[in-house]
Amino acid sequence: MKNRIFDTDLVYKIVAVILAMALWVGVSFADNPMEQKILLVPVEYINLPQDQMIASQEDTVNVRLEGRSEDLEFISEEDIVGTVDLSASKIGSNTLDVTVNVPESVELVDVNPPKVEVSIAEIESVQLPVVASVTGYPSEGYNTLSAVLSPSEVLVEGPQEWLDAIDRVIVNIILNYETSYSKTLPIRVLDDQGNEITDRLRIEPSVIQVDLPIYSELATLLKPVHVPLVGEPAVGYKLVGIDVTPDEVRINGDYENFRNIIYYDTEPVDITGATKTFSTSVRIINENEFVQIDPELVQVIVKIERE
Repeated sequence: MKNRIFDTDLVYKIVAVILAMALWVGVSFADNPMEQKILLVPVEYINLPQDQMIASQEDTVNVRLEGRSEDLEFISEEDIVGTVDLSASKIGSNTLDVTVNVPESVELVDVNPPKVEVSIAEIESVQLPVVASVTGYPSEGYNTLSAVLSPSEVLVEGPQEWLDAIDRVIVNIILNYETSYSKTLPIRVLDDQGNEITDRLRIEPSVIQVDLPIYSELATLLKPVHVPLVGEPAVGYKLVGIDVTPDEVRINGDYENFRNIIYYDTEPVDITGATKTFSTSVRIINENEFVQIDPELVQVIVKIERE
């Protein structure tokens, strides 16, 4: 009799445990139900041959996932990538499968679209000059000279139709009241509407060194002009003098750059074999790009007479 009672109690206990577990499982599922989630994920194109380039492509696909709400909650677009294998693609239009891998905690329900259209083109190239686009101003009392770009040209690669759309290749120099400027800047490619198309192209190098000379405007002085002569007049003729107009030039820039200069030379004037007075325009020699000279040309009259 006692054994029968003991057996009955054991059965009750087992049933109670089972019911408790079932209740716990039911509550757990109620708190963490199965759900679906749709994400817009990026598409990555792989195995593209070096001599080819993507002319047009789909950038994203919709991915539907299914799983427990707690698992789905912590999955975002950054955790999933769709890939398209281009190893078997051809020049022109291609329809290719999108492969999507998802975390083990969830299931992939579908990908929309499951295939994408990709246009492949052969790569052409062109060497183009780079132009500096300057905005803003240097510090007060300073001015700028022409930017020095190194290198001054870049190789641009892409489908021919994209190369034909290029209007200019630039670097953007943004001044904010600096007194010196030396930076490495990215290349930007613009079409004739001013739209940037850099991302469609391959550019080598993609960044260049940019130095913008900035000089002080604080000092302005007048310096005499010296005209060096080379050669001798013809036999029986002699040099009697030279006139220079103007005989002084205005020097503008940082005083330290020209304080020790007594005069500025012009390009040499050749009087070899001269038999009469003549005039010519010659350029002032400026060996310092941070100094501005005004005017840059002077008029020289060389007076020649018979002996």
